[in-house]
Amino acid sequence: MHIPVTRVERKYYDNATGEELSIKEDFIESLTHNSFVIQIPELRKRRRNLLEQVLSVFEQPVSEKTPHLLDIYEKNYPPEYREVIRRLIKAGAEPQVRQTMDVEDEIIEELGNLERLIEIQEKSIEEKDKALEDKDRTIENKDTIIEDRDKLILELQLQLGNKQ
Repeated sequence: MHIPVTRVERKYYDNATGEELSIKEDFIESLTHNSFVIQIPELRKRRRNLLEQVLSVFEQPVSEKTPHLLDIYEKNYPPEYREVIRRLIKAGAEPQVRQTMDVEDEIIEELGNLERLIEIQEKSIEEKDKALEDKDRTIENKDTIIEDRDKLILELQLQLGNKQ
């Protein structure tokens, strides 16, 4: 789907009749929720309304030097969203916020490293399993060859025994 912002709204239906229900259940409400799905790469292609314009602040390329800081110029955004933009600027200026983000990055990096290690170990196990299967096949083939040889020897002994 190539839509920058998708709104997901839930509705209740009687499954048997297909009728839309107007009542809400606490249990169902606790399981699911309305949501917005925002695809930042799709914002680059088009900005059709104020929301898509303000969300474009997040489509900036990430700098390796300062991966958490965005170059935000208030004047580039609609007046209705200037307060949000100011808060983003303020959050970037707070040392505690930046420190928390750095810690989160370290945790994410470690989780990525663990995930890669697990993938390597799983691949190694698969390769070992395949090697064991190949070894088992080789042993089976050897056993078959030995059985065939033993049958041949027995047949030759019987033939020699009948000639004498």
